[in-house]
Amino acid sequence: MGKAVRPTQPTASEALGTVDVKCRPEATEAQPLVVDLPSSARVDLEVAMKEGVAVVAYDCKTMRLLSGCKLAGRYEFVGVSRKEEVIKLDDQGEIAANLPFNGVKISGGLERGAALDLALVLIGKHSTMVDVVNRSELAGRCDGATHFVRSASVGAFALDVGTRGEARLVADVFGAHAGAASASRRESVNHDGDLAECRSASPDDAKPPAQCRSALRLELLPIAAAGPGMSLSSLAPLADPCPEGFVLTGGKCAPRASAPLFLCGPDDQQTCQDQCAKGSPGSCYNLGHLLTEVKDLCKESKGDNCLAFGAVQDGDPKYAQYVEGAKAYEKACEGDVAAACYYVGRHHEDGVLGKSKDDVRADQQFERACMQGHALSCLHLTQKYERKDRNDPRAVKYADRACALGLKPGCFSAIGKYLKGEGTPQRPDAAEAILMRTCDAGEGKRCAELGMLKLEGRLGPKDVAKALAWLSRGCELKYASSCVMQAQAHLGQWGVPVDREKAREAFQKGCAGEGEKSRACVELATQLTKP
Repeated sequence: MGKAVRPTQPTASEALGTVDVKCRPEATEAQPLVVDLPSSARVDLEVAMKEGVAVVAYDCKTMRLLSGCKLAGRYEFVGVSRKEEVIKLDDQGEIAANLPFNGVKISGGLERGAALDLALVLIGKHSTMVDVVNRSELAGRCDGATHFVRSASVGAFALDVGTRGEARLVADVFGAHAGAASASRRESVNHDGDLAECRSASPDDAKPPAQCRSALRLELLPIAAAGPGMSLSSLAPLADPCPEGFVLTGGKCAPRASAPLFLCGPDDQQTCQDQCAKGSPGSCYNLGHLLTEVKDLCKESKGDNCLAFGAVQDGDPKYAQYVEGAKAYEKACEGDVAAACYYVGRHHEDGVLGKSKDDVRADQQFERACMQGHALSCLHLTQKYERKDRNDPRAVKYADRACALGLKPGCFSAIGKYLKGEGTPQRPDAAEAILMRTCDAGEGKRCAELGMLKLEGRLGPKDVAKALAWLSRGCELKYASSCVMQAQAHLGQWGVPVDREKAREAFQKGCAGEGEKSRACVELATQLTKP
């Protein structure tokens, strides 16, 4: 035992000094594992995500939390179907590529021929509705900011020294710490969370268990200099998140030469076909995009997000190609690529590409994807049940879930249901909570709605101060109607004390430019010119 902890051969910490991990220059979004962050950094990240949207300085080798940089917004938890896996990091290159932040220190006692075993148990996600951030929205000490945390997958993890080629179960790796005979052995195991608590979690839980809420992997989106920036598409092809020279295989980044099965590039059809045939679910998903030409349709999309759906009728020259694409999606769905299940559901729902029209099978696929954390599938179920019966309680369930996963249309649907009592008892408190979250995420229209509902007393007792604060927030977000309502309030409507100077300020913010000829602005101008 002592030899394993105090090796005489070169250790990984010595060897890692020679590994040069190079970031992909084209990579902007990232999904780094963060299990190797020091415990103090993990605590700081958790605190930052409770106070607003976390902002970081990131490249593929380092990540620094900018705790003094503030960005409005909040995170919501949603449970997902539990996933367990053990990832074996076989050498210093794989450790550097997968655990770049602190892997050298963690693997300091690793002998040649040994490996690091990483056991992961994923039970949910913390997501924010913020999906596009301009640099002008940041406040505070933000020098070096490159990305913000869109979501964090949570659960528990354990890292232990293992042997190359040795297959271990999740419980074995977690048990290494508890069963270690020596203090030095226990110190060599890095872990956070309790396996038993994670296994008791349900996808319907409102919050994660107390000992199963550690951040495992972050979803980072880039901060734009200005303008619309980038936004997240839940149906986008899968890009390789690994550094140069590495490919994604078996949940880890490994050298391409040593990875017979890996995620293909989203534009490399031949490699996608080869890898899909070998059993790579992600490659099957990318192949489905290529064969059904969804990727090309996404390029033509004028919206921020690609919601394209490729299908042709029997007799079309490309029909056989599209059918092969549908089969690729099926393989990807069986391999737990949630977005692929959405496409399989659409094929059954519409009865296209060789599938008979079958709502039951379609809904099973949407449900499967939704419970794996695919927000668009949750929203699709919401809209489907709404069309049949607006009082179907399932529509509320899936709208809530889509909203918690950060999809704004899901929130808008849930707000209406809680206010009207459709499929659920009327719950103004729930509607207010969602409105606050969407307003914090930069939706000026929802700030205006929140302000009006507060003025009208439809969210509990009338609260003028809070109402004016929300209307002001909507106005600052350049939603002109919120400025107009703020100005009207300061002119005495809804029982607000008259303050013509504040009314004039709101008028100038909301009625400048194109808005100055609107009926509301003309009426405001008339009122403001009266003595």
